[in-house]
Amino acid sequence: MACRLLALAGLLAAGGVARASAPALPPEPRAIVTAVGDILLTNWQTETLYRSLSRWLSFNPDAEYVYPFKRIRTELRGIVFGNLEGPLTNLPIREFDDKDEPYYFGVPSRFVRTLQLAGFRVLSLANNHVRDCGPAGLLDTMRVLRAAGIRPVGAGLDDRAARAPVLAEDNGIRVAFLAYNLVPPASVWAGPRHPGTAHPTESAMVYDVRTAARRADAVVVSLHWGREIADESQMPLPSESRVALARRLLEAGAAVILGHHSHAVERIERYRRGIICYGLGNFVFAGTQQSGHPHSVIVRFTLGRTALPEVQVIPVLIEPERAKWSPRPMSGAARAGFLARIGVDASGHLP
Repeated sequence: MACRLLALAGLLAAGGVARASAPALPPEPRAIVTAVGDILLTNWQTETLYRSLSRWLSFNPDAEYVYPFKRIRTELRGIVFGNLEGPLTNLPIREFDDKDEPYYFGVPSRFVRTLQLAGFRVLSLANNHVRDCGPAGLLDTMRVLRAAGIRPVGAGLDDRAARAPVLAEDNGIRVAFLAYNLVPPASVWAGPRHPGTAHPTESAMVYDVRTAARRADAVVVSLHWGREIADESQMPLPSESRVALARRLLEAGAAVILGHHSHAVERIERYRRGIICYGLGNFVFAGTQQSGHPHSVIVRFTLGRTALPEVQVIPVLIEPERAKWSPRPMSGAARAGFLARIGVDASGHLP
């Protein structure tokens, strides 16, 4: 007892006060956003494959719908996002005069089941093919997606509706998605009195990002931009104008920029507090049987209210001859070499 009193007296004499340590703050909640590139589920190349699956696996009514994403389904987590490259409707193809290519796409609406089973929650319609079945096909696509619980973004009844953000939540974090189509034909773009894709000015995009940032904890912007590339090995560096636009949108408050349209995977980089993916390439893309784009990526972001976004890149093989329109994870030296080409280290993280 005497020893304890002497110790206390010494502490007081030295001016010390015993204090309990402050409790540690709980970690900030984070949302997971998983993004992939261009999605076109059917075309003439896949019809025989899907018919065969239905025959061989007749005991499973979802066999043909599970197939496209079955090898990577466990990697699609949180808010799953992609670019739906073409209408999802039973309406016929509608040709139009100002189209600068001969390709028209259309996927039967029943394949919305594939997107449901894969876990997609938000899909961009801001691209140059989404009106390939006419304005009615675009509006029907939006109806089909919403009925399946999937939120379309980047298209609408008019230009104002097309620019509207879509909000989704994961782990208590609200994420706003914006999507813009910056490539022709002009007939695909929405106007004051007709449906189409969002095609605003740069200043309008900045305004949209700032406005969305006030409603959400993080903002993700999808841009259909640049030019198409026939072979991923010939992919040039992003143009100065694309770099400048992406950076301006990050400065306005976006956390992530997702690029589409080139069909090839492009560089991924950090800028200030955000991440730019200049091109996510094709993913499940039945519009081609060529091998010029043999690789793609699944990019998984972890987003919070204040913390810097984190990113994990999972490379996948999509070459039709080997993957048969069902992406599969890459491994070994091919995986490491591909990641290095797009600016990512061997672990799948930005250096």
